[in-house]
Amino acid sequence: MMKRYIINSAMIPCQGTFKYREIGGMEFERLVQEHRLDLISMIGYPDTVKIIESISGVNVGLNRGKFSMEEGDTAIIIKLKYRVPDPSQKGRFTPGKGDFEFGFLERIG
Repeated sequence: MMKRYIINSAMIPCQGTFKYREIGGMEFERLVQEHRLDLISMIGYPDTVKIIESISGVNVGLNRGKFSMEEGDTAIIIKLKYRVPDPSQKGRFTPGKGDFEFGFLERIG
């Protein structure tokens, strides 16, 4: 059964062949709303969960677990446009909507 994830980076979670494309904020919002009932959250930061909720109206929940993608699985991506300048500021640094880029990842092989 195909799974749909929402993750807060554009990292590749396992070996395989993947297709990635950037998407706009409106498409991100539409995809999150459209798949809200079957999204598996792999969002690891409370502030990112808040941003997703403010963009889409959907609370996706917090999950810092590991995951792998099977062929046919997809992921909606939200990621910071930049790295936090001081890693010790994680959790005390609050990015806004404009600080994120969006993408769509699909495992094709």
